[in-house]
Amino acid sequence: MTDASRGEPKMTTAGIDLGDRYSYLCFLDTRSGEVIEEGRLRTTPQTFERRFGSQPPMRVAIEAGTHSPWTSRLLEECGHEVLVANARKIRLIYAEGRKTDRVDAEKLARLARLDPKLLAPIEHRGERSQAHLALIRSREALVCVLFYRALFHRSIDRGRRGKDKPLQASLW
Repeated sequence: MTDASRGEPKMTTAGIDLGDRYSYLCFLDTRSGEVIEEGRLRTTPQTFERRFGSQPPMRVAIEAGTHSPWTSRLLEECGHEVLVANARKIRLIYAEGRKTDRVDAEKLARLARLDPKLLAPIEHRGERSQAHLALIRSREALVCVLFYRALFHRSIDRGRRGKDKPLQASLW
């Protein structure tokens, strides 16, 4: 993409509203603010790499969510500047009455074009840190399950023994 009047490459800002199956895109001319392209694509790493891998570097805004960690890493690997917007702090998006994916993508692109700080950007953990956190959370969930299992069995045991018999020392 080039600016025909000057022969300069067109600077592009993109907004992507990530969905579970499809994501909506909005590309803006950074200088004029005009919408260059809108569309949707499947939310898969292969599709994103095909679409953004050959694009010149651009600023891309996405909302924080389920798919934003892998999406932001992939887009950064393709050479783009990625802003992960904290949607809870952007009233323009979350408080809107007519909220659609297309409109959200355009708002993200416009906010990224004007002032990235308006997006209240966050940084995701690295892939390795994310995996460690998932392991810690799964262990914590297992401990909770085992704890409640023990409480359940203890209450059943109490019912069988009657109230006058002493409790066992172990929860198992």
